[in-house]
Amino acid sequence: MCGIVGIVAPSGLPDESVLVSMRDMLAHRGPDDCGLWVNPHRTIALASRRLAILDLSSAGHQPMVDEEADLAVVFNGEIYNFLELRRELEQRGHTFRSHSDTEVLLRAYREWGRGCLTHLNGMFAFALWDGRRGELFAARDRFGEKPLYYATTAAGWIFGSEIKALLQHPAVRREPYLPAVLRFIESARVPDGTDVTCFAGISQLPAAHALTIRPGMTPRLERYWDLDPTARVEYPHTDDYVEAFRALLIESVRYRLRSDVPVGSSLSGGLDSSSLVGVIAMLSGEGAPARQAAFSTRFHEPGVDEGNYIRAVVEHTGIEAHEVWPDAQGLLADIDRWIWHQEEPCPHTSQYAQWKVMELARRNGVTVLLDGQGADELLGGYQAPSYGYRYATLLRRGQLATLVHELGWYRRRQGSWLPAIYYLGTGLIPTGLREKVRTRYHRANGLLSREWRRAWMPKVAEDSRAGFASPLKAELYRQLTRTSLPSLLRYGDRNSMAFSVEARLPFLDHRVAEFVFGVPDELLIHNGLTKVLLREAMRHVLPEPVYRRVGKLGFPTPENIWFRGELRGWLRGVLDKAVRRPFFDRSGVEQEWKRFLHGGDVGNLWRVAHTELWWERFFG
Repeated sequence: MCGIVGIVAPSGLPDESVLVSMRDMLAHRGPDDCGLWVNPHRTIALASRRLAILDLSSAGHQPMVDEEADLAVVFNGEIYNFLELRRELEQRGHTFRSHSDTEVLLRAYREWGRGCLTHLNGMFAFALWDGRRGELFAARDRFGEKPLYYATTAAGWIFGSEIKALLQHPAVRREPYLPAVLRFIESARVPDGTDVTCFAGISQLPAAHALTIRPGMTPRLERYWDLDPTARVEYPHTDDYVEAFRALLIESVRYRLRSDVPVGSSLSGGLDSSSLVGVIAMLSGEGAPARQAAFSTRFHEPGVDEGNYIRAVVEHTGIEAHEVWPDAQGLLADIDRWIWHQEEPCPHTSQYAQWKVMELARRNGVTVLLDGQGADELLGGYQAPSYGYRYATLLRRGQLATLVHELGWYRRRQGSWLPAIYYLGTGLIPTGLREKVRTRYHRANGLLSREWRRAWMPKVAEDSRAGFASPLKAELYRQLTRTSLPSLLRYGDRNSMAFSVEARLPFLDHRVAEFVFGVPDELLIHNGLTKVLLREAMRHVLPEPVYRRVGKLGFPTPENIWFRGELRGWLRGVLDKAVRRPFFDRSGVEQEWKRFLHGGDVGNLWRVAHTELWWERFFG
């Protein structure tokens, strides 16, 4: 795991101090080593900060150079199948000087060129200079776990793992991109699933894309992987699907336990993180740590605390449990540093709870943390869209008996028909139309001045089914690639790397995703339950209250209590500053404040306040 930066400058590189400043702005991503490489013509520069995870020796130093082939690479992430690739490459005649996955990547490119990407199982963002071809080849992993930002300027093509590194270059302007900022205020979304950022002139390489830069020519962007909407996985019995899925998940966890530094787990008490803890406990002595350390967030407020489920998993698996208890004053003390590390706005304080888990892990000497991120988007964990599209599909197909059966099971588990009927209604509305209606009538619209909304708000993208016959799979694809997951991956990357911790996500192994997208919908939503495939796979791995639990919390915080109590005066002060900006509507913010004081949710006000603090931190 590393922080990487670089410049492609046909007219010549800036002073070396600029490169060093860019690189060392990412010291938190790589506290163990640093390096800088410049080509003989001084037109290409690559630099790295290293967090040593595999091969802790100096042999893993970056930038890594293959002088014989005229190659140089900087690499952020992990190639989990590097041992298997190394053996294959050795059989093809390659020799190795290190035991690092960076060298495996370098040799894989030498062997297969751009085709090396199809051989990689991992999370990565890398840039590789090919001197013989005279071009820079950059790529990002299939789901975008690792970031790569870039700016095209008069001084050349400039890139880095984080935006703050690019801002150290004098040719990169420091300006907000207002359409993205206003979209965040209105919808609680930053466009992470696109190439857009909240900084003008700075783009991000989309997930599953590669970019080729040849000086003097237009960059070439191409997508190298996608989920196949026509793929089908067919087995004669449900148990066969469950066993195949369990085997894939276990193999994914095995890969992600490969490390030369301590490995632990994040444990929220939910089904996803608990499943990983359970699998690692199963693998004890087979590459897993003899005693697993797990890190959890706890709260004194019962409505957001998952202590009962956490205790059940701890007692069932015998893991070493560590807990952190975030509070209002801690948020206040950390908020400036948290905003600086996140770089783009966060819609909830739940991301702060994850920040505290990463801090706790590092404080206990754990450098690698397995996390359950991605399971909700992959397996249908978000109830409203998952139930909605499942029910709507049954209705459209005329499977009325099955629909009544599913609604009945929902009522038994939840105690009421009403949410299920609501979900069915929303599932019948096309996604694009639902987004347009929500955007037009959302209460957050009142936070923004009408003039600025008309002038700057981008239009909502049309609905895209991406070729999926199943509306449920189309919605999950949308969550994975456009709405939910890209933002969650950004939060997780910044939270973990702020403390030089590497977060690994077994559910986002591309083999797991390809399998899940080929199974029938009823293996995801059935008998009033979401994530049926995972529940059945974990039936004998987890305690029954955990694998059967219906509700989910994730990483919530008691933010309404905090902001109505200890932080009320602080919030009011930030809002008073925020409404001086021309794009906020003062009366709309005041109405939202009154609604909040009378029991409403703080979410809209938080986005106003957070935008103000973010603006001050990055633009003065």
